[in-house]
Amino acid sequence: MECLMESSNFNNPALRDALSRLDLSHLPEAVATIQANDPDISGGRVIAHVKSNQLFTGQFEKSDLEAFTKIWTRYRRNPKMPLKQELMQQSKAMIRNYRGEVCPIEVMLYTSNLAANMFINRKLLDEVADVVCSIVREKDGFLRSLKHILHVWKWEQTINVCEIAAGKLGDEELLRYIYDNFHYQEEVSYGCFCALMESRNELFVPDILSMVHDLTGTDADKQIGNKFKEKFGVHFPEYRKRLDGNMFRDAKPYAKDLVRRMLNPERNDNLAGQYKNATNQDEQKYLLHIATERVLHFDGSGSPYDAINTLKLAANEAVSERLFRSLDLDGKPKQRSTRITTAVIANYFGSINYPPAIQAFSKVDPTHEYYAPIRMALFFQDKVSSDDVVGDFLAESRPDQIKMYLACFFNLGERLPPVRAATVRYLSTDLDDDRLSTAIMNYYQLIQKYRHLYDPQVGELIQGWFGYGTAFGTIQIRLQEQNTCLKIIQTIIDDFNYKKYENFLYFVAEEGMEFQPSVCNLAKTILQNLKSTTIKA
Repeated sequence: MECLMESSNFNNPALRDALSRLDLSHLPEAVATIQANDPDISGGRVIAHVKSNQLFTGQFEKSDLEAFTKIWTRYRRNPKMPLKQELMQQSKAMIRNYRGEVCPIEVMLYTSNLAANMFINRKLLDEVADVVCSIVREKDGFLRSLKHILHVWKWEQTINVCEIAAGKLGDEELLRYIYDNFHYQEEVSYGCFCALMESRNELFVPDILSMVHDLTGTDADKQIGNKFKEKFGVHFPEYRKRLDGNMFRDAKPYAKDLVRRMLNPERNDNLAGQYKNATNQDEQKYLLHIATERVLHFDGSGSPYDAINTLKLAANEAVSERLFRSLDLDGKPKQRSTRITTAVIANYFGSINYPPAIQAFSKVDPTHEYYAPIRMALFFQDKVSSDDVVGDFLAESRPDQIKMYLACFFNLGERLPPVRAATVRYLSTDLDDDRLSTAIMNYYQLIQKYRHLYDPQVGELIQGWFGYGTAFGTIQIRLQEQNTCLKIIQTIIDDFNYKKYENFLYFVAEEGMEFQPSVCNLAKTILQNLKSTTIKA
Protein backbone atom coordinates (compact mmCIF):
# COMPACT_ATOMS: atom_id res chain seq x y z
CA MET A 1 0.00 0.00 0.00
CA GLU A 2 2.83 2.38 0.85
CA CYS A 3 4.56 1.86 -2.49
CA LEU A 4 1.27 2.45 -4.29
CA MET A 5 0.80 5.76 -2.55
CA GLU A 6 4.33 6.91 -3.41
CA SER A 7 4.37 5.80 -7.03
CA SER A 8 0.98 7.25 -7.85
CA ASN A 9 1.45 10.66 -6.21
CA PHE A 10 -2.08 10.86 -4.81
CA ASN A 11 -2.76 14.47 -3.88
CA ASN A 12 -6.50 14.23 -3.37
CA PRO A 13 -7.28 13.86 0.35
CA ALA A 14 -10.48 11.87 -0.25
CA LEU A 15 -8.68 9.41 -2.45
CA ARG A 16 -5.72 9.10 -0.06
CA ASP A 17 -8.09 8.45 2.80
CA ALA A 18 -10.01 5.81 0.90
CA LEU A 19 -6.83 4.09 -0.28
CA SER A 20 -5.46 4.03 3.23
CA ARG A 21 -8.44 1.90 4.30
CA LEU A 22 -7.86 -0.69 1.60
CA ASP A 23 -5.77 -3.79 2.12
CA LEU A 24 -4.41 -4.58 -1.32
CA SER A 25 -1.69 -6.91 -0.15
CA HIS A 26 -3.73 -10.00 -1.00
CA LEU A 27 -4.14 -9.18 -4.67
CA PRO A 28 -2.67 -11.74 -7.08
CA GLU A 29 0.60 -11.04 -8.83
CA ALA A 30 -0.64 -12.67 -11.99
CA VAL A 31 -3.97 -12.29 -13.76
CA ALA A 32 -6.54 -14.83 -12.64
CA THR A 33 -10.07 -15.68 -13.63
CA ILE A 34 -12.26 -14.04 -10.99
CA GLN A 35 -15.95 -14.49 -10.30
CA ALA A 36 -17.34 -11.09 -9.39
CA ASN A 37 -20.15 -12.60 -7.33
CA ASP A 38 -17.87 -14.88 -5.32
CA PRO A 39 -18.62 -14.07 -1.65
CA ASP A 40 -14.95 -14.53 -0.80
CA ILE A 41 -13.99 -11.59 -3.00
CA SER A 42 -13.95 -8.14 -1.46
CA GLY A 43 -17.34 -6.53 -1.99
CA GLY A 44 -18.56 -9.28 -4.31
CA ARG A 45 -22.27 -10.00 -3.88
CA VAL A 46 -25.62 -9.75 -5.61
CA ILE A 47 -26.14 -6.01 -5.92
CA ALA A 48 -29.86 -6.14 -5.28
CA HIS A 49 -29.05 -7.13 -1.73
CA VAL A 50 -26.07 -4.84 -1.11
CA LYS A 51 -25.88 -3.76 2.49
CA SER A 52 -22.10 -3.38 2.62
CA ASN A 53 -20.02 -0.23 2.53
CA GLN A 54 -17.18 -1.94 0.65
CA LEU A 55 -16.04 -0.09 -2.42
CA PHE A 56 -15.43 -2.76 -5.03
CA THR A 57 -17.32 -5.78 -6.36
CA GLY A 58 -14.22 -7.61 -7.59
CA GLN A 59 -10.47 -7.94 -7.24
CA PHE A 60 -7.91 -6.20 -9.41
CA GLU A 61 -4.19 -5.47 -9.39
CA LYS A 62 -2.29 -2.38 -8.29
CA SER A 63 -1.26 -1.84 -11.89
CA ASP A 64 -4.90 -1.20 -12.81
CA LEU A 65 -5.14 1.59 -10.25
CA GLU A 66 -1.87 3.05 -11.41
CA ALA A 67 -2.83 2.95 -15.09
CA PHE A 68 -6.02 4.93 -14.54
CA THR A 69 -4.24 7.24 -12.10
CA LYS A 70 -1.76 8.19 -14.82
CA ILE A 71 -4.61 9.04 -17.19
CA TRP A 72 -6.37 11.30 -14.69
CA THR A 73 -3.10 12.95 -13.67
CA ARG A 74 -2.31 13.76 -17.31
CA TYR A 75 -5.82 15.11 -17.75
CA ARG A 76 -5.39 17.47 -14.79
CA ARG A 77 -2.31 18.87 -16.47
CA ASN A 78 -3.77 18.94 -19.99
CA PRO A 79 -7.59 19.02 -20.17
CA LYS A 80 -7.40 18.97 -23.97
CA MET A 81 -6.01 15.42 -24.08
CA PRO A 82 -8.27 12.71 -25.63
CA LEU A 83 -9.63 11.58 -22.26
CA LYS A 84 -12.55 9.48 -23.56
CA GLN A 85 -10.29 7.58 -25.92
CA GLU A 86 -7.68 6.79 -23.27
CA LEU A 87 -10.25 5.76 -20.65
CA MET A 88 -11.91 3.43 -23.17
CA GLN A 89 -8.60 1.91 -24.24
CA GLN A 90 -7.52 1.22 -20.67
CA SER A 91 -10.97 -0.13 -19.76
CA LYS A 92 -11.00 -2.55 -22.69
CA ALA A 93 -7.49 -3.67 -21.82
CA MET A 94 -8.65 -4.41 -18.28
CA ILE A 95 -11.68 -6.33 -19.59
CA ARG A 96 -9.38 -8.48 -21.75
CA ASN A 97 -6.89 -9.06 -18.93
CA TYR A 98 -9.59 -10.35 -16.59
CA ARG A 99 -11.53 -12.19 -19.32
CA GLY A 100 -14.57 -10.03 -18.68
CA GLU A 101 -14.88 -11.08 -15.03
CA VAL A 102 -14.04 -7.67 -13.53
CA CYS A 103 -15.77 -4.44 -14.59
CA PRO A 104 -13.28 -1.55 -14.96
CA ILE A 105 -15.66 1.32 -14.19
CA GLU A 106 -15.10 1.06 -10.44
CA VAL A 107 -11.34 1.52 -10.78
CA MET A 108 -11.78 4.21 -13.43
CA LEU A 109 -14.22 6.27 -11.37
CA TYR A 110 -12.41 5.65 -8.08
CA THR A 111 -9.23 7.23 -9.46
CA SER A 112 -11.28 10.08 -10.96
CA ASN A 113 -11.12 11.58 -7.46
CA LEU A 114 -7.75 12.91 -8.57
CA ALA A 115 -9.62 15.30 -10.88
CA ALA A 116 -12.71 15.78 -8.72
CA ASN A 117 -12.64 19.59 -8.91
CA MET A 118 -12.66 19.46 -12.73
CA PHE A 119 -16.07 17.81 -12.86
CA ILE A 120 -17.65 21.22 -12.43
CA ASN A 121 -17.36 21.12 -16.23
CA ARG A 122 -20.67 19.51 -17.20
CA LYS A 123 -19.27 18.43 -20.56
CA LEU A 124 -16.73 16.29 -18.69
CA LEU A 125 -19.53 14.62 -16.74
CA ASP A 126 -21.26 13.71 -19.98
CA GLU A 127 -18.09 12.44 -21.65
CA VAL A 128 -17.16 10.15 -18.77
CA ALA A 129 -20.79 8.97 -18.58
CA ASP A 130 -20.48 7.98 -22.25
CA VAL A 131 -17.45 5.86 -21.38
CA VAL A 132 -19.27 4.22 -18.46
CA CYS A 133 -22.27 3.52 -20.67
CA SER A 134 -20.10 1.93 -23.38
CA ILE A 135 -18.29 -0.26 -20.86
CA VAL A 136 -21.46 -1.47 -19.16
CA ARG A 137 -22.82 -2.51 -22.55
CA GLU A 138 -19.75 -4.72 -23.09
CA LYS A 139 -21.17 -7.45 -20.83
CA ASP A 140 -24.53 -8.06 -19.16
CA GLY A 141 -23.00 -8.49 -15.71
CA PHE A 142 -21.30 -5.09 -15.76
CA LEU A 143 -24.53 -3.29 -14.86
CA ARG A 144 -23.96 -4.76 -11.41
CA SER A 145 -20.95 -2.46 -10.91
CA LEU A 146 -22.95 0.61 -11.89
CA LYS A 147 -25.67 -0.31 -9.40
CA HIS A 148 -23.08 -0.94 -6.71
CA ILE A 149 -21.58 2.54 -7.12
CA LEU A 150 -24.98 4.20 -6.95
CA HIS A 151 -25.93 2.21 -3.82
CA VAL A 152 -22.66 2.45 -1.91
CA TRP A 153 -20.36 5.26 -3.05
CA LYS A 154 -20.61 8.83 -1.80
CA TRP A 155 -18.35 10.95 -4.09
CA GLU A 156 -20.62 13.40 -5.83
CA GLN A 157 -18.83 13.48 -9.20
CA THR A 158 -18.99 9.69 -9.52
CA ILE A 159 -22.67 9.64 -8.55
CA ASN A 160 -23.46 12.33 -11.14
CA VAL A 161 -21.52 10.43 -13.82
CA CYS A 162 -23.25 7.14 -13.01
CA GLU A 163 -26.67 8.75 -12.92
CA ILE A 164 -26.19 10.16 -16.43
CA ALA A 165 -24.83 6.82 -17.66
CA ALA A 166 -27.86 5.06 -16.20
CA GLY A 167 -30.11 7.45 -18.11
CA LYS A 168 -28.34 6.61 -21.36
CA LEU A 169 -28.76 2.90 -20.60
CA GLY A 170 -32.46 3.33 -19.83
CA ASP A 171 -32.89 0.75 -17.05
CA GLU A 172 -36.27 1.76 -15.56
CA GLU A 173 -35.74 0.12 -12.17
CA LEU A 174 -32.39 1.83 -11.71
CA LEU A 175 -33.76 5.18 -12.88
CA ARG A 176 -36.57 4.94 -10.36
CA TYR A 177 -33.99 4.27 -7.63
CA ILE A 178 -31.98 7.30 -8.80
CA TYR A 179 -34.97 9.62 -8.71
CA ASP A 180 -36.22 8.40 -5.32
CA ASN A 181 -32.80 8.71 -3.68
CA PHE A 182 -31.05 11.63 -5.35
CA HIS A 183 -33.45 14.20 -6.76
CA TYR A 184 -33.58 16.09 -3.46
CA GLN A 185 -29.79 16.15 -2.92
CA GLU A 186 -28.42 19.35 -4.45
CA GLU A 187 -24.91 17.96 -5.10
CA VAL A 188 -26.24 15.12 -7.27
CA SER A 189 -29.61 16.46 -8.46
CA TYR A 190 -28.11 17.58 -11.79
CA GLY A 191 -27.06 14.02 -12.63
CA CYS A 192 -30.48 12.75 -11.58
CA PHE A 193 -32.26 15.25 -13.85
CA CYS A 194 -29.95 14.43 -16.78
CA ALA A 195 -30.60 10.73 -16.23
CA LEU A 196 -34.36 11.17 -16.55
CA MET A 197 -33.92 13.39 -19.60
CA GLU A 198 -31.43 11.06 -21.30
CA SER A 199 -33.74 8.11 -20.83
CA ARG A 200 -36.29 9.69 -23.21
CA ASN A 201 -38.79 7.56 -21.31
CA GLU A 202 -42.20 9.25 -21.05
CA LEU A 203 -42.80 7.47 -17.75
CA PHE A 204 -40.41 9.95 -16.14
CA VAL A 205 -41.89 13.15 -17.59
CA PRO A 206 -43.96 13.81 -14.42
CA ASP A 207 -40.77 13.46 -12.35
CA ILE A 208 -38.89 15.81 -14.69
CA LEU A 209 -41.62 18.45 -14.44
CA SER A 210 -41.79 17.98 -10.68
CA MET A 211 -38.06 18.72 -10.38
CA VAL A 212 -38.46 21.82 -12.57
CA HIS A 213 -41.45 22.95 -10.48
CA ASP A 214 -39.31 22.87 -7.31
CA LEU A 215 -36.38 24.90 -8.70
CA THR A 216 -35.66 28.05 -6.69
CA GLY A 217 -32.84 29.63 -8.67
CA THR A 218 -29.66 28.40 -6.95
CA ASP A 219 -26.59 27.84 -9.11
CA ALA A 220 -27.36 24.11 -9.16
CA ASP A 221 -30.98 24.87 -10.11
CA LYS A 222 -29.85 27.04 -13.02
CA GLN A 223 -27.83 24.17 -14.47
CA ILE A 224 -30.93 22.00 -14.36
CA GLY A 225 -32.99 24.82 -15.84
CA ASN A 226 -30.57 25.23 -18.74
CA LYS A 227 -30.69 21.50 -19.42
CA PHE A 228 -34.49 21.61 -19.36
CA LYS A 229 -34.63 24.45 -21.90
CA GLU A 230 -32.06 22.80 -24.12
CA LYS A 231 -33.24 19.18 -24.18
CA PHE A 232 -36.89 18.81 -23.10
CA GLY A 233 -38.34 19.79 -26.48
CA VAL A 234 -35.87 17.52 -28.27
CA HIS A 235 -36.34 14.43 -26.10
CA PHE A 236 -40.05 14.86 -25.42
CA PRO A 237 -41.48 16.85 -28.37
CA GLU A 238 -45.08 15.82 -27.79
CA TYR A 239 -44.98 16.83 -24.14
CA ARG A 240 -43.25 20.09 -25.10
CA LYS A 241 -46.31 20.97 -27.18
CA ARG A 242 -48.57 20.33 -24.19
CA LEU A 243 -46.60 22.44 -21.72
CA ASP A 244 -48.68 25.13 -20.08
CA GLY A 245 -47.50 27.90 -17.80
CA ASN A 246 -50.50 27.22 -15.54
CA MET A 247 -48.83 23.96 -14.52
CA PHE A 248 -46.30 26.11 -12.66
CA ARG A 249 -48.56 28.82 -11.26
CA ASP A 250 -47.72 27.87 -7.66
CA ALA A 251 -43.97 27.42 -8.35
CA LYS A 252 -41.21 29.78 -7.23
CA PRO A 253 -40.51 32.81 -9.47
CA TYR A 254 -37.41 31.22 -11.03
CA ALA A 255 -39.32 28.13 -12.21
CA LYS A 256 -42.23 30.20 -13.53
CA ASP A 257 -39.89 32.51 -15.45
CA LEU A 258 -37.94 29.52 -16.80
CA VAL A 259 -41.06 27.96 -18.29
CA ARG A 260 -42.34 31.32 -19.54
CA ARG A 261 -39.11 31.94 -21.41
CA MET A 262 -39.18 28.43 -22.81
CA LEU A 263 -42.73 28.86 -24.06
CA ASN A 264 -41.97 32.34 -25.45
CA PRO A 265 -39.00 32.15 -27.87
CA GLU A 266 -38.86 35.93 -28.11
CA ARG A 267 -37.59 36.09 -24.52
CA ASN A 268 -35.69 32.80 -24.58
CA ASP A 269 -31.94 32.70 -23.90
CA ASN A 270 -31.53 29.39 -25.75
CA LEU A 271 -32.28 30.37 -29.33
CA ALA A 272 -29.09 28.68 -30.59
CA GLY A 273 -30.07 25.39 -28.97
CA GLN A 274 -33.58 25.62 -30.36
CA TYR A 275 -32.22 26.41 -33.83
CA LYS A 276 -29.94 23.35 -33.79
CA ASN A 277 -32.83 21.17 -32.71
CA ALA A 278 -35.45 22.67 -35.06
CA THR A 279 -37.26 20.00 -37.04
CA ASN A 280 -38.31 22.05 -40.08
CA GLN A 281 -37.39 25.15 -42.13
CA ASP A 282 -40.36 27.17 -40.91
CA GLU A 283 -39.21 26.84 -37.30
CA GLN A 284 -35.66 27.77 -38.29
CA LYS A 285 -36.89 30.81 -40.21
CA TYR A 286 -38.97 31.95 -37.24
CA LEU A 287 -36.00 31.62 -34.85
CA LEU A 288 -33.71 33.51 -37.26
CA HIS A 289 -36.24 36.32 -37.37
CA ILE A 290 -36.33 36.53 -33.57
CA ALA A 291 -32.51 36.44 -33.33
CA THR A 292 -32.08 39.16 -35.98
CA GLU A 293 -34.62 41.46 -34.37
CA ARG A 294 -33.04 40.98 -30.96
CA VAL A 295 -29.64 42.02 -32.29
CA LEU A 296 -30.87 44.97 -34.33
CA HIS A 297 -33.41 46.27 -31.84
CA PHE A 298 -32.01 45.17 -28.50
CA ASP A 299 -34.34 46.18 -25.68
CA GLY A 300 -32.76 44.36 -22.76
CA SER A 301 -34.82 41.18 -23.09
CA GLY A 302 -33.05 37.99 -24.07
CA SER A 303 -29.33 37.59 -24.71
CA PRO A 304 -27.81 39.29 -27.78
CA TYR A 305 -24.88 36.84 -27.55
CA ASP A 306 -27.23 33.88 -27.81
CA ALA A 307 -28.96 35.61 -30.73
CA ILE A 308 -25.71 36.24 -32.64
CA ASN A 309 -24.60 32.62 -32.08
CA THR A 310 -27.88 31.55 -33.65
CA LEU A 311 -27.16 33.73 -36.69
CA LYS A 312 -23.64 32.28 -36.94
CA LEU A 313 -25.13 28.80 -37.14
CA ALA A 314 -27.33 29.87 -40.04
CA ALA A 315 -24.66 31.85 -41.94
CA ASN A 316 -27.49 33.32 -44.00
CA GLU A 317 -26.41 35.73 -46.78
CA ALA A 318 -29.48 37.96 -46.43
CA VAL A 319 -28.98 38.19 -42.65
CA SER A 320 -25.28 39.08 -43.13
CA GLU A 321 -26.21 41.87 -45.55
CA ARG A 322 -28.80 43.28 -43.15
CA LEU A 323 -26.40 43.18 -40.20
CA PHE A 324 -23.67 44.87 -42.22
CA ARG A 325 -25.95 47.72 -43.32
CA SER A 326 -26.92 48.28 -39.71
CA LEU A 327 -23.32 48.92 -38.62
CA ASP A 328 -23.08 52.36 -40.25
CA LEU A 329 -19.35 52.52 -39.46
CA ASP A 330 -19.05 56.12 -40.61
CA GLY A 331 -22.08 57.38 -38.72
CA LYS A 332 -22.51 59.08 -35.36
CA PRO A 333 -21.77 57.33 -32.04
CA LYS A 334 -24.46 54.80 -31.20
CA GLN A 335 -26.99 54.91 -28.41
CA ARG A 336 -26.22 52.67 -25.46
CA SER A 337 -28.64 49.86 -26.45
CA THR A 338 -27.17 49.79 -29.93
CA ARG A 339 -23.57 49.95 -28.70
CA ILE A 340 -24.03 46.62 -26.96
CA THR A 341 -25.01 44.84 -30.13
CA THR A 342 -22.65 46.66 -32.51
CA ALA A 343 -19.69 44.90 -30.89
CA VAL A 344 -21.62 41.64 -31.12
CA ILE A 345 -22.21 42.17 -34.86
CA ALA A 346 -18.49 42.81 -35.39
CA ASN A 347 -17.83 39.46 -33.70
CA TYR A 348 -20.30 37.85 -36.12
CA PHE A 349 -18.24 38.97 -39.12
CA GLY A 350 -15.16 37.45 -37.53
CA SER A 351 -16.83 34.05 -37.99
CA ILE A 352 -18.76 34.56 -41.23
CA ASN A 353 -17.16 35.04 -44.64
CA TYR A 354 -18.73 38.27 -45.87
CA PRO A 355 -16.19 40.24 -47.99
CA PRO A 356 -17.93 43.67 -47.87
CA ALA A 357 -17.61 43.70 -44.06
CA ILE A 358 -13.95 42.71 -44.12
CA GLN A 359 -13.16 45.42 -46.68
CA ALA A 360 -14.90 48.06 -44.57
CA PHE A 361 -13.26 46.83 -41.35
CA SER A 362 -9.80 47.13 -42.91
CA LYS A 363 -10.31 50.89 -43.35
CA VAL A 364 -11.29 51.61 -39.71
CA ASP A 365 -8.71 53.67 -37.80
CA PRO A 366 -7.72 53.26 -34.11
CA THR A 367 -9.91 56.15 -32.95
CA HIS A 368 -13.12 54.33 -33.88
CA GLU A 369 -15.32 53.45 -30.91
CA TYR A 370 -15.49 49.82 -32.09
CA TYR A 371 -11.85 49.47 -33.00
CA ALA A 372 -11.27 46.52 -30.62
CA PRO A 373 -14.02 44.15 -31.84
CA ILE A 374 -13.34 45.15 -35.46
CA ARG A 375 -9.62 44.33 -35.11
CA MET A 376 -10.46 41.02 -33.45
CA ALA A 377 -12.85 40.22 -36.30
CA LEU A 378 -10.03 40.89 -38.78
CA PHE A 379 -7.75 38.66 -36.69
CA PHE A 380 -10.23 35.78 -36.80
CA GLN A 381 -10.46 36.27 -40.56
CA ASP A 382 -6.64 36.06 -40.79
CA LYS A 383 -6.39 39.64 -42.06
CA VAL A 384 -4.45 40.84 -39.00
CA SER A 385 -1.52 38.98 -37.37
CA SER A 386 -1.40 37.79 -33.76
CA ASP A 387 1.47 40.22 -33.11
CA ASP A 388 -0.64 43.14 -34.33
CA VAL A 389 -3.79 42.33 -32.38
CA VAL A 390 -1.92 41.43 -29.17
CA GLY A 391 0.19 44.58 -29.46
CA ASP A 392 -2.96 46.66 -29.93
CA PHE A 393 -4.54 45.12 -26.85
CA LEU A 394 -1.51 45.38 -24.55
CA ALA A 395 -0.96 49.00 -25.55
CA GLU A 396 -4.62 49.99 -25.16
CA SER A 397 -5.46 52.52 -22.42
CA ARG A 398 -9.17 53.13 -23.08
CA PRO A 399 -11.27 51.11 -20.57
CA ASP A 400 -14.17 50.53 -23.01
CA GLN A 401 -11.79 49.18 -25.67
CA ILE A 402 -10.01 46.92 -23.15
CA LYS A 403 -13.37 45.52 -22.06
CA MET A 404 -14.33 44.74 -25.66
CA TYR A 405 -10.95 43.14 -26.35
CA LEU A 406 -11.33 40.90 -23.32
CA ALA A 407 -14.77 39.76 -24.48
CA CYS A 408 -13.33 38.90 -27.91
CA PHE A 409 -10.47 36.72 -26.59
CA PHE A 410 -13.02 34.05 -25.67
CA ASN A 411 -12.69 30.73 -27.53
CA LEU A 412 -9.51 31.36 -29.53
CA GLY A 413 -9.31 27.72 -30.56
CA GLU A 414 -6.33 27.05 -32.84
CA ARG A 415 -5.28 30.70 -32.51
CA LEU A 416 -4.44 30.30 -28.83
CA PRO A 417 -0.73 29.32 -29.27
CA PRO A 418 0.03 32.27 -31.61
CA VAL A 419 -1.65 34.68 -29.17
CA ARG A 420 0.40 33.35 -26.24
CA ALA A 421 3.62 33.58 -28.25
CA ALA A 422 2.80 37.11 -29.42
CA THR A 423 2.22 38.15 -25.80
CA VAL A 424 5.70 36.95 -24.82
CA ARG A 425 7.26 38.77 -27.77
CA TYR A 426 5.55 42.06 -26.94
CA LEU A 427 6.46 41.94 -23.24
CA SER A 428 10.05 41.09 -24.20
CA THR A 429 10.49 44.28 -26.26
CA ASP A 430 12.22 47.37 -24.92
CA LEU A 431 9.19 49.29 -23.60
CA ASP A 432 9.39 52.53 -21.65
CA ASP A 433 8.01 52.57 -18.10
CA ASP A 434 4.54 53.80 -19.03
CA ARG A 435 4.06 51.39 -21.93
CA LEU A 436 5.30 48.49 -19.84
CA SER A 437 2.96 49.49 -17.01
CA THR A 438 -0.02 49.52 -19.38
CA ALA A 439 0.98 46.17 -20.87
CA ILE A 440 1.38 44.50 -17.46
CA MET A 441 -2.01 45.76 -16.24
CA ASN A 442 -3.78 44.66 -19.44
CA TYR A 443 -2.08 41.28 -19.30
CA TYR A 444 -3.20 40.84 -15.69
CA GLN A 445 -6.81 41.50 -16.70
CA LEU A 446 -6.44 38.98 -19.51
CA ILE A 447 -5.08 36.24 -17.24
CA GLN A 448 -7.73 36.92 -14.61
CA LYS A 449 -10.37 36.18 -17.23
CA TYR A 450 -8.55 33.48 -19.24
CA ARG A 451 -5.96 31.69 -17.10
CA HIS A 452 -5.13 29.30 -19.96
CA LEU A 453 -3.65 32.21 -21.96
CA TYR A 454 -0.75 32.45 -19.50
CA ASP A 455 2.66 31.47 -20.88
CA PRO A 456 5.43 30.37 -18.44
CA GLN A 457 7.90 32.55 -20.35
CA VAL A 458 6.01 35.57 -19.00
CA GLY A 459 6.78 34.26 -15.52
CA GLU A 460 10.47 34.26 -16.41
CA LEU A 461 10.19 37.87 -17.60
CA ILE A 462 8.50 38.86 -14.35
CA GLN A 463 11.27 37.30 -12.29
CA GLY A 464 13.85 39.20 -14.33
CA TRP A 465 11.98 42.48 -13.79
CA PHE A 466 12.33 41.90 -10.05
CA GLY A 467 16.07 41.37 -10.43
CA TYR A 468 15.82 37.69 -9.55
CA GLY A 469 18.43 35.54 -11.26
CA THR A 470 19.99 38.52 -13.06
CA ALA A 471 23.65 39.51 -13.05
CA PHE A 472 23.20 42.71 -11.05
CA GLY A 473 19.87 42.00 -9.30
CA THR A 474 18.44 45.35 -10.42
CA ILE A 475 14.70 45.96 -9.98
CA GLN A 476 13.38 47.11 -13.35
CA ILE A 477 9.73 47.93 -12.61
CA ARG A 478 7.96 50.35 -10.30
CA LEU A 479 5.98 49.57 -7.15
CA GLN A 480 2.57 49.41 -8.87
CA GLU A 481 3.87 47.02 -11.53
CA GLN A 482 5.57 44.89 -8.89
CA ASN A 483 2.25 44.35 -7.12
CA THR A 484 0.45 43.62 -10.41
CA CYS A 485 3.11 41.10 -11.46
CA LEU A 486 2.77 39.26 -8.17
CA LYS A 487 -1.00 39.19 -8.66
CA ILE A 488 -0.39 37.53 -12.04
CA ILE A 489 1.71 34.85 -10.30
CA GLN A 490 -0.99 34.52 -7.64
CA THR A 491 -3.58 33.90 -10.37
CA ILE A 492 -1.72 31.10 -12.16
CA ILE A 493 0.25 29.31 -9.41
CA ASP A 494 -0.92 25.83 -8.39
CA ASP A 495 0.36 22.52 -7.03
CA PHE A 496 1.77 21.54 -10.40
CA ASN A 497 3.79 24.65 -11.30
CA TYR A 498 4.70 26.19 -7.91
CA LYS A 499 8.31 24.91 -8.10
CA LYS A 500 8.92 27.42 -10.91
CA TYR A 501 8.03 30.33 -8.61
CA GLU A 502 8.69 29.17 -5.03
CA ASN A 503 12.28 30.40 -4.73
CA PHE A 504 11.42 33.64 -6.49
CA LEU A 505 8.60 34.30 -4.03
CA TYR A 506 10.92 33.65 -1.08
CA PHE A 507 13.40 36.04 -2.68
CA VAL A 508 10.77 38.79 -2.78
CA ALA A 509 9.32 37.98 0.65
CA GLU A 510 12.73 38.06 2.36
CA GLU A 511 14.30 41.05 0.60
CA GLY A 512 12.76 43.62 2.89
CA MET A 513 15.44 46.21 2.21
CA GLU A 514 14.85 46.08 -1.54
CA PHE A 515 11.07 45.79 -1.79
CA GLN A 516 8.28 47.76 -0.17
CA PRO A 517 6.35 46.04 2.66
CA SER A 518 3.23 45.70 0.48
CA VAL A 519 5.22 43.71 -2.08
CA CYS A 520 6.91 41.50 0.51
CA ASN A 521 3.61 40.83 2.24
CA LEU A 522 1.89 39.86 -1.01
CA ALA A 523 4.67 37.36 -1.78
CA LYS A 524 4.30 35.91 1.73
CA THR A 525 0.52 35.63 1.27
CA ILE A 526 0.94 33.69 -1.99
CA LEU A 527 3.34 31.27 -0.29
CA GLN A 528 1.02 30.78 2.68
CA ASN A 529 -1.95 30.02 0.44
CA LEU A 530 -0.20 27.24 -1.47
CA LYS A 531 -1.78 23.93 -0.51
CA SER A 532 1.02 21.58 -1.55
CA THR A 533 2.32 19.40 1.24
CA THR A 534 5.83 19.48 -0.18
CA ILE A 535 6.38 23.23 -0.13
CA LYS A 536 8.85 24.63 2.39
CA ALA A 537 7.51 25.29 5.88
